Amino acid sequence: MADYQSQQQQSLVGSQMMLNVALKDCQVLLKGLQALSFGERISFNVQSSGIVLKNQQHRTCNLSFFLEWDLFECTPTIEENFAFAVDSKGLILFLQIFGSESHNDFNMEIDDDVANSCQLEMHYEGHGSNLELKIEKNYHETVCSMATYETTLDPDFEMPGNNVVNEAIIDSMLKELWSEFDTLSSTLRIGFSKEEDKLSFSSESSYGKNTFSLTRDTEFILSCKIQETKEHNYQMKMVQKCYKALSQANKINLRVDNNGMLSMVMMIDLDHERQAFAIFTCCALTDDA
Repeated sequence: MADYQSQQQQSLVGSQMMLNVALKDCQVLLKGLQALSFGERISFNVQSSGIVLKNQQHRTCNLSFFLEWDLFECTPTIEENFAFAVDSKGLILFLQIFGSESHNDFNMEIDDDVANSCQLEMHYEGHGSNLELKIEKNYHETVCSMATYETTLDPDFEMPGNNVVNEAIIDSMLKELWSEFDTLSSTLRIGFSKEEDKLSFSSESSYGKNTFSLTRDTEFILSCKIQETKEHNYQMKMVQKCYKALSQANKINLRVDNNGMLSMVMMIDLDHERQAFAIFTCCALTDDA
């Protein structure tokens, strides 16, 4: 740990594009990556507030996972935001094999506190360098060096909220409700009715139409603000990209702006005290009225 803290201090005065941090629990990163694992590469957007993991599947749809610096051993000084990408399957495989709760190469008798500890150090020297990873678990270390790739740098992470017209905070039942949708349908329609004070979801295919409605007074709606009666259609194949993150969420903040842009902020409990956030955004189909 002393060596890590020394390296951390050096990184603060070194390159502005350098990352040298230690995640207290490598399962946190694994959970985020598994929620995003529908593409070949994951981008790391390093910002003043934390690290945003992002998988942009299409220009009209993207999913991000936010890890704030409180989840790390200490907060680095990020003078300038930067980004890089790595192979998602390779990183997930490394964490699954060497960071899993059941991994113990030597079948050693280990104290519970040590067995539950799995720290991950990440070191990145800047443009063109590899991402160096080190897992400390069960009294031994495992290292991995991964090639990095250029990627687009996003602006500072913020919860989407500009121009929001309608909004609802829903508990975890939404993930069960969405599992009932007809996946053969090409679109998912999401509607807010100011007159009836309700939120509705519907899908339709050759097998028929599926519709679910939630009124403001239902136990599943924790908060609801409807300013206008609006309905928008979204590509079902795009919406399905967020199902992994949705299945882990305990609360979902669903928002729609005046252009029909859908935003879902999903709060995911990491333990009793810590949370991470996944954000899914998707454009409405242009033939909406």
